[in-house]
Order: sequence, then C-alpha cells, then structure tokens
Amino acid sequence: MAQETSKRWTELLPAWIQVVALIVTGVFALVEYHSHKEEIKIQRALEFVSQLNAGEVLNAHTALTLQEQQKNSRFQEILSGNKTSQDKINAAYYRFVVCDLLMHGGDHSLEPSFFITNGLLENAASCVNHGLCDEQTIRDHIGHFGKNFVRTYYPYFCFLRAAWKDASIGRDVVSFFSPSAKDACGNFEEALKNNHMSFSSCASGSIVNPAAVVKP
Repeated sequence: MAQETSKRWTELLPAWIQVVALIVTGVFALVEYHSHKEEIKIQRALEFVSQLNAGEVLNAHTALTLQEQQKNSRFQEILSGNKTSQDKINAAYYRFVVCDLLMHGGDHSLEPSFFITNGLLENAASCVNHGLCDEQTIRDHIGHFGKNFVRTYYPYFCFLRAAWKDASIGRDVVSFFSPSAKDACGNFEEALKNNHMSFSSCASGSIVNPAAVVKP
C-alpha cells in the first residue's frame, strides 16, 4: 500500500512541478508587462515635458512670461488696492488679463501664445485622464507651471466661455492643474456686473465684446 502511494506521488510530482513553474512564469510575465506598461506611460508624460521646453510651445510661454514681467507693476497696483472692494479688484484683474497681458484684438495680441501653451497643458491632462500618461511624472515636471498658468489666465478662460457660450472651455486644464479655481468665473462675472463694465474694446478702457472672439 505504501509502495503504491509512493508510486502515485512520484507520478504526480512532475505534473505539480510543471503547474507551479507555469504559475511562477505567469506571475513574472504579468509583473514585467505592468512594469513595461508603466514605463511607456512615463515616456509619454516626458514627451510633454520635452514639448514644453522646445519649439513653438517654449516660444509661446516665454512670450507670455516676458509680458507678465513687463506688466508686473500694474499687476501689483491692482493687488495692492487695500481700500478697494474685492469686486473692483476682480473686475480690474479681469481687464488686466484680457487687455494688458494678452492684448486682445491688438496687432501684437498674445492670444495665439495662450492657445499654444494651453493646448499643451490640455493634452497632458487628457493623456493622464485617459490612463495613457503617468500622472506623477506630469505633476512633478509640469504641475507647478500648469498651476501658475491657470491662476494667472483664469479670467481669459471665463472670457472665452462667455464668447463661445461653452462652459467646458478650459475645464480639463483647470480641474487637473488648479481645481480650487474651477468656480471663479462666477466671481468675475459678478464683479463686471457690479462695476457696470461694458463690452466694447480694450482701447476704450472697458472690456472687449466676447462675441468678437473667433475660435483658433
């Protein structure tokens, strides 16, 4: 009896060893697959980092940065309005972004630079949201830049939403890079209304007509 049992185990043992070997091989293959998948996601994310620092995207956000530096004194003047209501500050900043920073409607408008920069950030956010790019890599290398961009130019997102009657404009970029700012358009709209700001042109000292904005 013992001899038969021993013989049976001897026959079964190679099969069990083969099964275990297959399982171990499968586990290693799965780990390697996931590791390779993550590497691809990281590489895709790094492509956006490279794009931000080269070619037309670099030229675009460099132009915006230079303009911000040149207009910094006006920016500080708006923020330092201690005796001014928050509504007036919001209305002034709205006009500052649309007219002074981006020079909407002017011969040297920086709106194309805005669209190019925003396009890169929008694509990066979309890549992460669709599970194609590594989120941490994007946040580590582009996160700070994206957050500052959204906070600086948020009034222009509001301006475009009014112009094109599309509340989804900039939604993905804002949600990904600066989610705390997502409801700010209501504040700017209220500020403009309370300060009786008309929509004619930057040159006249008021805000341009959003309906005149053409999608790029």
